[in-house]
Amino acid sequence: MIFKDLDVLIISHDIRLNQTFTNRYINFNKTLNQYHYRSKIISVSFPFKPHPNNNLKEKKSFKDIKNVFQLTAKKLNPLQKQLLFIDNKGLGFTNKKIFLALHLMFYKVDHWFVSKKDLLTINLNASLIISGGGSGIIKSAVYLADKNKAKLVLDYRDPLNFGYHLLETNKLIYRFKRFFTIGNEIRFLRKANHIITVSESLKSFFPKSFKQKHL
Repeated sequence: MIFKDLDVLIISHDIRLNQTFTNRYINFNKTLNQYHYRSKIISVSFPFKPHPNNNLKEKKSFKDIKNVFQLTAKKLNPLQKQLLFIDNKGLGFTNKKIFLALHLMFYKVDHWFVSKKDLLTINLNASLIISGGGSGIIKSAVYLADKNKAKLVLDYRDPLNFGYHLLETNKLIYRFKRFFTIGNEIRFLRKANHIITVSESLKSFFPKSFKQKHL
């Protein structure tokens, strides 16, 4: 187990990946440290291969990023195991889509989800937890916030159900995801103490009942 007495915990999908959202959380962490908050990033790595169109690369300077703990998701649910099998056998992303859809149907979040057993390896006295990205990571952050009785800030760089369609989705896929996941997202938003978005336009998509939570 990890024992740390922290003020702020940032939980994210693999921080080693050179993406805008990972750089965003690294900057969050730097700013918090500059203002003398004790903070740490929990960078969750998954064994799945990324979407072939994402062209993800690891940061060369990952070791230079301070206050990052790498948590590897090991306890996979049955559908995550099937997704890993598809990757290991090189069966292609087309076959994978079916099980990605099934994961949304059965678990109401995407496959970037950390089991409670893996999360229990983190024993943190964080008073504030910040998270964003996929619905699976957010669900894990909500669990940690409940477990630690910590305040929760949800960060929206990209929308889940409240916002524009992402480039890689069409209206049919968007409606499918929304049907199965919107109930969970509303629950997460109710749990959150504050919500951050990258723009006023994205903020405008959220229901009025959550507007007072926006920073």
